[in-house]
Amino acid sequence: MLESELFGHAEGAFTGATKAKKGYLEEAQEGTLFLDEVGEMPIDLKAKLLRVLEPGEFYRVGESRARRVNVRVTRLFASPACASLEREHPRAEECRRALCHPERPGRAGSRHAAL
Repeated sequence: MLESELFGHAEGAFTGATKAKKGYLEEAQEGTLFLDEVGEMPIDLKAKLLRVLEPGEFYRVGESRARRVNVRVTRLFASPACASLEREHPRAEECRRALCHPERPGRAGSRHAAL
C-alpha cells in the first residue's frame, strides 16, 4: 500500500494497522524525499502528493486531520508516463506540472529519505 508508506496511517486505518505509523513524508521532515518514477503513480495519489508540494499538507490514511510538512521532494520521472497523464482527475494539469517537471523541486530541506 504505497499511500500508507508515503503518508503514514492511523491506528486501525485498515486490517493490520495495530498502531499509528509515520510515512516517508514525515520521516523526511525538514529534509529531502526522493521519489522514483512518479509518472507511474495512480492519479489519485499524484493529487495527494500535489497537496504536499503546494500548501505543504497531507493526511495519514484513516485520519481526517491535515498534517503540515516541510520537505523537499525530488523526483525521477519517465516523460512518456507523464505525457499520458489522463484528464480523469480535476487537477490532472496541476499534477502534470508539479510532478512531471524536474525544475520544480518542491519544498526546502537538508536531510534525505528514499522511497
